[in-house]
Amino acid sequence: MGDPFYETAVHTRVVLSLKGGGKIYYWDTRMFGYIKVVEDIYSQHEQLKQKLGPEPWDISDIELLRKLQKTGRSVKEAILDQSMLAGVGNIYANDGLWLAGIDPRRKANSLKLSEIKKLRVSLCQVLERGLSTGGASDNTYRDFYGGKGGYQNEFLVYGRTGEPCNKCGRALERIVVGGRGTWVCNKCQK
Repeated sequence: MGDPFYETAVHTRVVLSLKGGGKIYYWDTRMFGYIKVVEDIYSQHEQLKQKLGPEPWDISDIELLRKLQKTGRSVKEAILDQSMLAGVGNIYANDGLWLAGIDPRRKANSLKLSEIKKLRVSLCQVLERGLSTGGASDNTYRDFYGGKGGYQNEFLVYGRTGEPCNKCGRALERIVVGGRGTWVCNKCQK
């Protein structure tokens, strides 16, 4: 028994039919993901983990500073790089940078230790809020049970083009950094 919506949805990439009659739908709007059959899932998992950097909770401010000092990329591009800092996606990068008062266009290697501390704490804060609200369903995200997250109701800057900054009231702007939509307050983020 299938789901009529997912059966015909344009972003349904793979449908797996199960012996008991159920189906699993792989729905991927932006085609970032993939499906791979592996013999040993545990060794595959370990190989993938080795490619990831630490999560914001698991890195010291000094370690993060050292990593960021090695790149001339923008700070936003650097924190989205999963090999440098794992678990930070576009939504949380936008909100974390705003909360820390850091312009996403700044070169990562220009940040001072005091700014790194604010950034790491801010990223942890928005990620924790995202986890407690079930993630962000701003587009198509659904959890395993088909439910929506709630973080989209609390975006600090992400997706809020033209709306007032929660700190200063200035209109938020949408720009592009590293090919990704980015929201910024040009007054509060330096």
